[in-house]
Amino acid sequence: VVLRRGLLTEADIKSWFITWLCALFALFIAMLWYGPADRFTRLMSSRPMKYLGQISYGIYLFHIPTQVLVWKVLLSGIQSWNKWPKYTLRFAAFAALTVAFASLSHRFIERPFLLLKDRLR
Repeated sequence: VVLRRGLLTEADIKSWFITWLCALFALFIAMLWYGPADRFTRLMSSRPMKYLGQISYGIYLFHIPTQVLVWKVLLSGIQSWNKWPKYTLRFAAFAALTVAFASLSHRFIERPFLLLKDRLR
């Protein structure tokens, strides 16, 4: 009903998404802490998840500048779109670019310094 009347704003969509994402994250942590070694544990210890763990500092560093880049520069011309496709496209571009920037940072900045650290020991 709220969507049909156009009363749902982008901020409402964000708050709904973040609320459920936080709840899902808490559930994941509880399952890792208390759950048996099952499919979820295998998923969380998979190569892609390990890689995200390796680049997590870069994700932390680049997520805000990337959000500004996507929302204010790259996809600023989609204001007239429907709310759900607009936010989905923005979030997909934001997530992909954040991981890409973090990967580049890890490869060309962090890893050389980590190798230098090992040499200086």
